[in-house]
Amino acid sequence: MFASKIVPNGLSPAEEERALAIMCQLFLEEIAATANADQRRGLLVAIGRRVAGLVAMPEDADLEIIADRANDLWAGLNWGSVGFEIDDEGIDVLHRGLPLKQKNQLQDWEEILPPVLEGAYGQWFAQIGGENSNLHTRITRSAPGEIELRYGL
Repeated sequence: MFASKIVPNGLSPAEEERALAIMCQLFLEEIAATANADQRRGLLVAIGRRVAGLVAMPEDADLEIIADRANDLWAGLNWGSVGFEIDDEGIDVLHRGLPLKQKNQLQDWEEILPPVLEGAYGQWFAQIGGENSNLHTRITRSAPGEIELRYGL
């Protein structure tokens, strides 16, 4: 886990996850208290871009490589998995198995993850699709545990 690098041994994975969830909740509460909805969303999209930066994508990456590397990241975070569907006008992103609200854990998953994933997938698609300003990633549907996005016009 991430905190094991900065916290002395002795925390169980559940304790570590709870500690990180509390810290994240405090960050989100501070952001909510000082930023409007557009600013909060922008911050979460930017965080998603940084999440994408955790995964090295080769310049010649295709959707299969993006899916494989993204799913390795999502598995490590316990954030489910992704699949892509292509049509003539874009790419549908089907992300399933996301965390759900749990007692004593981060309660805002359903608000936080859609813009974070929008930023991550937008960053990866920009790497393979170039910087075409007409193409963008947007959320098309969000439900507990799953998010659908669209990359295209």
